[in-house]
Amino acid sequence: MINMKKHLLFIALMLITCKASAQFTVYQNVPDPPRSSTYSYSNPFDNIDINPYENVRRTPQPRTQQYNLTGYYKDTNGWHSTPIKVKVMGDNMQLVSVKVGNNWASCNSSVSSVGAYDPQEIQENFNYKGYLSFLGTIYF
Repeated sequence: MINMKKHLLFIALMLITCKASAQFTVYQNVPDPPRSSTYSYSNPFDNIDINPYENVRRTPQPRTQQYNLTGYYKDTNGWHSTPIKVKVMGDNMQLVSVKVGNNWASCNSSVSSVGAYDPQEIQENFNYKGYLSFLGTIYF
């Protein structure tokens, strides 16, 4: 019985302490950040589209970059180099065109990484490869 009275007294004191502490808490408004010509604020919720089928143009497109590189291919006479154009779209890569003579030949060939089944010479010198029907495999 004495033990229960001690517990009730302890709980009552804790409640009184918490209530007294809450009375002295002061809440203040957080001031808005200063606006200047170099500061621009954008609300992250402004770009949320509630109906995804209503406005298809808002969906972000993957970033596309095109690079002019030098590709190498091997034939019976040895290794040859030729300028190539490669398009990178997110994680995908595509061989867009190859310069043959003075003209660019459009090819739109897919690109893959050089793998373990490729010869050691190719693994040590190149990272990617693409296949063209008129030149064979181009490494870069």
